[in-house]
Amino acid sequence: MSWYAMQVLTGREDDVVAMLHRAGIHATTPVRAVLERRGGQWEPVRKALLPGYVLIECEMTVPLYYHLGRKPAVVRLLGSAGQVVSPISPEQMQAIGAMMLHYDADLQAGISHGRRGADGTVEILDGPLTLIDKTKILKVDARRRRATVELTLYGDTYQTDMALIVEGEAADEPETDAEGTDKQP
Repeated sequence: MSWYAMQVLTGREDDVVAMLHRAGIHATTPVRAVLERRGGQWEPVRKALLPGYVLIECEMTVPLYYHLGRKPAVVRLLGSAGQVVSPISPEQMQAIGAMMLHYDADLQAGISHGRRGADGTVEILDGPLTLIDKTKILKVDARRRRATVELTLYGDTYQTDMALIVEGEAADEPETDAEGTDKQP
């Protein structure tokens, strides 16, 4: 079986996943953990990894394609290189899987930890960011406790933030790019 991506109405991802599960189709909404400050405390929050997209694992047939296209809130099934629909490549699915947090998982599992080296670069110690190609980590914002990561799906590039706690960083540290160079506002 292969993985496919469906574009759905943003905010309706969970509804579409539930509807597909009732129809016997394995579907998931890729989610990630980010840290947000609420009431002066940092709390992990579940967010969509790819807002407006649902991933399905199935053997795609013509009847299934038309059945899925008629579901409420489904915009379209995605394809690449001019194809109407095509499976997600194993390389792309591996990258998505590395970033994806299972919906019922503990949010702490989606938080990466790092340490700033003497040269100013951030070394990722643990968490989902260790599974991602280092060139895909575009910038680190220690103050917001986030790393911006590049993700490719069917040739389109997306950027998403993921939780990253950098050891020993104060809450008012400047934003840096992946090499640790300070970003000026």
